[in-house]
Amino acid sequence: MAGFAFDTRAIRQAFRSRLLEIEGLPTIIAWQNRPFEPPTDGSIWMRETLLVAYDLRAAVGLVQSGGQYRVDLFGPDDSGTEQLEDLSRKLTTSFVPGWVLYQDGRDSLEVLSTSRTPRRRDGIWGHLPVSITWTAMAELSAGE
Repeated sequence: MAGFAFDTRAIRQAFRSRLLEIEGLPTIIAWQNRPFEPPTDGSIWMRETLLVAYDLRAAVGLVQSGGQYRVDLFGPDDSGTEQLEDLSRKLTTSFVPGWVLYQDGRDSLEVLSTSRTPRRRDGIWGHLPVSITWTAMAELSAGE
């Protein structure tokens, strides 16, 4: 087993744990790979997605993976931009580049960068994506 760097469940859980610690974020969440119906009452909600861009052997005895953790914020399209922008700032300041979400020996998960794209329309929703670029390293088990 290559360890943490290839364990998308563990990587997703590290991000989810941090996400749930951030005060003031929407409590209605579309978790990746789980059934979800958007609210019909105009509530703000968010969707999380873990994207893995690469898996490779980084050095002798180490593997590396990397990608993005995306949090998409949604609010009624006619509600303006301020609420979604405030929430997106909470996210980008809570996942600071260089911050290590997980460390155990040579296994680690680190935030490389965060970015926000402009709010856009997505059906009846205003949509503001926040991307968190990450890298994970793990020690190979004997025989790998």
